[in-house]
Amino acid sequence: MVSSGRVNARWAPLSILVVASALGAWAGIRASQAVPVAETPAPVEAAVPAPAGLVAEASCARPDATWHKVQAAVGGVLLLAPPTFRELLAAVAGVPSLASVVDDGSPVYAAVSESGGWVVAARAVSAQRARSTLEADSASGLRVDSHAGKMDVLAAPRTWVGLAGTWVVVASDRDALTTLGPYAYRTLPTLPPPKADLVATVSHAELDGPIRAMLGARWAALRAWLLAKDDEQRRDHGGREPDLGDPKALVAELDAIEKTYESRVAAMDRADAALDLDDDGAHLRVTLAAPRAGDVATWVDDLEGGSPQPLASSSGEALATIFWRSDPNDRARAAKEANDTLERVLGDRLPASDRAKLGAALESIAKARAGWALVSVSGGAESGVLLRLATNDASAIAATVEGVVDLAKQPSWAKWDADALGVTKIARTSSHATFDGARGTIRAAWSPRPGELDLAAGVDADTVLASAAPPLALASDPKVAAWLRTLGGSVVWAAVARPLLVAPSPRSDPALVAFLHGHRSVVLDARASNVLVREIVALVRSN
Repeated sequence: MVSSGRVNARWAPLSILVVASALGAWAGIRASQAVPVAETPAPVEAAVPAPAGLVAEASCARPDATWHKVQAAVGGVLLLAPPTFRELLAAVAGVPSLASVVDDGSPVYAAVSESGGWVVAARAVSAQRARSTLEADSASGLRVDSHAGKMDVLAAPRTWVGLAGTWVVVASDRDALTTLGPYAYRTLPTLPPPKADLVATVSHAELDGPIRAMLGARWAALRAWLLAKDDEQRRDHGGREPDLGDPKALVAELDAIEKTYESRVAAMDRADAALDLDDDGAHLRVTLAAPRAGDVATWVDDLEGGSPQPLASSSGEALATIFWRSDPNDRARAAKEANDTLERVLGDRLPASDRAKLGAALESIAKARAGWALVSVSGGAESGVLLRLATNDASAIAATVEGVVDLAKQPSWAKWDADALGVTKIARTSSHATFDGARGTIRAAWSPRPGELDLAAGVDADTVLASAAPPLALASDPKVAAWLRTLGGSVVWAAVARPLLVAPSPRSDPALVAFLHGHRSVVLDARASNVLVREIVALVRSN
């Protein structure tokens, strides 16, 4: 998130429903008695339209059960947080007596305004219990401030609290309570019940405002770091650019890509998120609804989705695998953009004629490719990189690869090979190449298979190449296979990573992420085991 308090504050109600933002207040919570079964209330008031400035809303069908799942999934310091949702909400509000009046077995609703104000509406075990307990709670600094319709407004030291029949509404400020509160407790409960543990909807205003600002700030920090590393390299080279290429030109290209995708997110009509937690881990699904017309609508319509079967047949022992699909126009465009980037990054390090030949090679590969491509990174005895390309003309791609190796052997490349890559000698046969250098030898191998061309690089390229037809496929993992089945035939790209294979932990739980083409929408589907969730949380906290 952006360091701006305004951006962080607007997510407070989601934090209340999912994470323990109340750790600091837990010490003030008193152990409370068992809560009686809630009465069946009649509606207090009719539903109201969404208030002006509403940018996000969320609901949680089983807040107490969801909170227990969050604690179990994350573990660690979160286990020291309040054990029940009602106590968590009380801690956030700074009103311990809330823990004895909230029914945490009933659905909870939240809303956020564009100003950063938020509300959380929860059922009370009974209207009489809520009123008598809270209005008598002078120890928490509660006082009756005013009335808004049928809602009594109570001021608290840190938050504001509203009482409306069997509803208790906790808000960031008085304005949020009176404007968002009625929508949260009168309208959101009338909508279809959430099918996931936690669901949220973010409006276009939020996507084009704080979320766009967050993405831009994250990229700005990374861009600043990259440029600082470039300055460091230039100092090490006596003020000149690094031998490999001009980092500033590459960062400029990355900047253009980031701005493109940032604009696409910001242009979406809304985002719907659903989070489910179970004994296996967390499943997050975010659906971005596209506008009816415009550049983003065209981009969504033109996305190429298809079956993830090639991913399913990839090696189940790889550290990471990325799979993607593209149409002929997209492949041609990508080849041209890659060629233009090489022109700017390499500058005059290579002869112009050779740069042109390299561009022609990229174009040739793009024309010979078919619908999908896949890259795997492996470790251990099979350390290396494997590229698999679907093609209708494997021999054409193989010939192009051979031509690129031969081009790199030219005397005009010798200085760049040595200075930038540390390569002093290149040799090639019909399906293999070796690159000798001061730090050892890297080998490459390529081979056609029905409908595809495989290219491997590593210390033992043939071993890496053999992983294109692995004895243990990715789909042999029941959890991964089940996930792939749920994706259907609309996969634009997907990634499977096993980061714990290189961690001290003996587990190798995969992180699963996919980008899907939906009906006038795009969908991000992500899953991670509880072990991996804990590792990610620990990494975030350490940074």
